[in-house]
Amino acid sequence: MTSQIKPSVTNPTVADVYQLIDEGKLTLRPDFQRKFVWTHEHQEAFIDTILNGLPFPEIYVCEGDVDVQKLRTTRLVIDGQQRLTTIRNYIEGKHEHPPTKVPSYQSLSKSQKENFINYQIVMRDLGKVDEETTREIFRRINLTKFKLDDIEIHNAVYDGHFIQAAKTILENIALEQYGVLRESEFTRMADLHFILLVMATIENGGYFAQDREVEPKVSGLNDDYPNKDHMIALLIKTFAIIKDLDLPVDSMWFRKSNFFTLVVEIATHLNSLPSKFRSNLEYLESQVMNNKNDTSSEFYNYYSYMYQATHGRAARVVRGDFFKKYCLELNT
Repeated sequence: MTSQIKPSVTNPTVADVYQLIDEGKLTLRPDFQRKFVWTHEHQEAFIDTILNGLPFPEIYVCEGDVDVQKLRTTRLVIDGQQRLTTIRNYIEGKHEHPPTKVPSYQSLSKSQKENFINYQIVMRDLGKVDEETTREIFRRINLTKFKLDDIEIHNAVYDGHFIQAAKTILENIALEQYGVLRESEFTRMADLHFILLVMATIENGGYFAQDREVEPKVSGLNDDYPNKDHMIALLIKTFAIIKDLDLPVDSMWFRKSNFFTLVVEIATHLNSLPSKFRSNLEYLESQVMNNKNDTSSEFYNYYSYMYQATHGRAARVVRGDFFKKYCLELNT
């Protein structure tokens, strides 16, 4: 940033902002924004704030694209998506569960509705700023307000080839069908994090501790990712193979730590899967589960790394070695 941004501050009403959203003049979720993640309780508490006429933090927006057909400029929400989405959903009656701690909008009296839609919002308009600056502003606001998960920061700051490859993979594999991630984890972008972790592991040529190599891969391969098409095809095929295995839903392979091993090892050895691959998976699972209390058994070592220090490099290497030996029939 070479010059100071001088925002203009306005006080539009809820009605004004709702109309802008409804007309497509205000975009609630630009690419760098996270998904709508507020819980039902959080939404009700926020609506209660408005109903009681209490203030809430300002909304940040900036200039978006110009619609040359309708001769208008759209605005992007840099910070405040959760709040504005909650307001829109409340007015439109879109709730996963009916409100219990606040009355529904439709049940409000005429004067209560007027008070609600006339509530004034503090909106800070940053004007025309380039995309890189917009993403940096988003990152800084959220680092000072509350901690976003690293994956959400990555999604905000980077939008290049590596992270776009991960998003393309997600669009083609229906990760939710495996039951590995809870529904709440999808709203926090855990699915994107999982794919990025798999990709980084493959690109790294082996396992690493925690998320140590994810950010370097996301940033280093942001502008140019020569392996992009191959990685997309590789992981889509990997998940197709996993789906075709038709493993029981309660299989240990659908535990997150094991699923990570399963995906990485299949992708790494895609062209050398043995003919007995499915039965090998079942054999290793039976040995691990049958020996989970036998500390003298080699399979106890695998079992322990299903539950303890699962994200450590040692745990990932041990699980990978067992997988290669018993599932892929390779000498490790």
